[in-house]
Amino acid sequence: MAVTMQQIAERAGVSRGTVDRALNNRGSVNPAVAKRIRELAQEMGYKPNISGRALAYAGKKLKIGMIMQYAETPFMHNIETGAGEAKTYIEELGCTLIVKKIEKVDVPLMIRYMREMEADEVKAIAITAADDERLRQEISRLRKADIRVVTFNTDIPDAERSCFIGQDSYRSGKVAAGLMGDILGNRGKVAVISGQKTVPSHENRLQGFQDVISADFNKVDIVSVSYTEDDEELMKQIVQNILEEFPDLDGIYCTSAQVDAMIRELIAAHRENDIRVIVHDLCGWDLDYLKNFYVDYCIDDDANYQGSEPVMVMFYDLYYGRKPSSEYLYTEIFIRTPYSV
Repeated sequence: MAVTMQQIAERAGVSRGTVDRALNNRGSVNPAVAKRIRELAQEMGYKPNISGRALAYAGKKLKIGMIMQYAETPFMHNIETGAGEAKTYIEELGCTLIVKKIEKVDVPLMIRYMREMEADEVKAIAITAADDERLRQEISRLRKADIRVVTFNTDIPDAERSCFIGQDSYRSGKVAAGLMGDILGNRGKVAVISGQKTVPSHENRLQGFQDVISADFNKVDIVSVSYTEDDEELMKQIVQNILEEFPDLDGIYCTSAQVDAMIRELIAAHRENDIRVIVHDLCGWDLDYLKNFYVDYCIDDDANYQGSEPVMVMFYDLYYGRKPSSEYLYTEIFIRTPYSV
């Protein structure tokens, strides 16, 4: 029986996507990990079988779609880079990737793009989802039309998609709570600033944070939960209001993308050195904030993987009939500190 990438992944203790990137020189993989994966592949007798399949399927003109919400955010730019690497790979084998971008959250526009892709005979679509019944129904309709849908970065609960690719947001919220509880010594006041209630990853991070604080750090008081709606000006106003209402604030946990606006408000109020700050996603804001200890921890994940893996999962499904190995293909959680950047 032929050795699979999944078997190599299990032996190496990494994801199948990491094995794929290491063996095909796509995306960023730790050099030591990549070397170990290649050694294991050789040891286990792994033999890729791509060229024959490429010839067999070249005439099918397979098309894959990808729709990115929050397309103008730095994190999505990094995801787009990963998607571009996968695009180069699959197009060498006769498959086309069509990408559509949405600036913020716009479910009607996403549905319009999905239907345009359906009319263009796209066979699979990857989307950054939102918790919206209209989108849930559209995914179900496409499934009946034999068009696969994969979600990435943000999932949609109870939808008939093939799989989700991204961070385990509830677990990352728990990690944030553990870090906050430790650096505050299980005492003090903390404000949570989130993005949007309709984005499941934001709500899952919040829930994970609240659950761990309640269970393990019950002397830490979550004094407020605010939503920026991904608006920089609203973030500034929220920070100003929090500092005015809670002058003895000890910490801020931010799940929103407007980190730069938040830190600038803390600096303006001369509170950048005495409030402990934990954020997500190491991109789009000044790394000096982390180096100068204005940010204590950044919980990061692999944006490149979130861009490339949805494309490859759909490609392997269409090209080889290889289904996703799991309903949830989670990225690794990385904890960045002032000493690691």
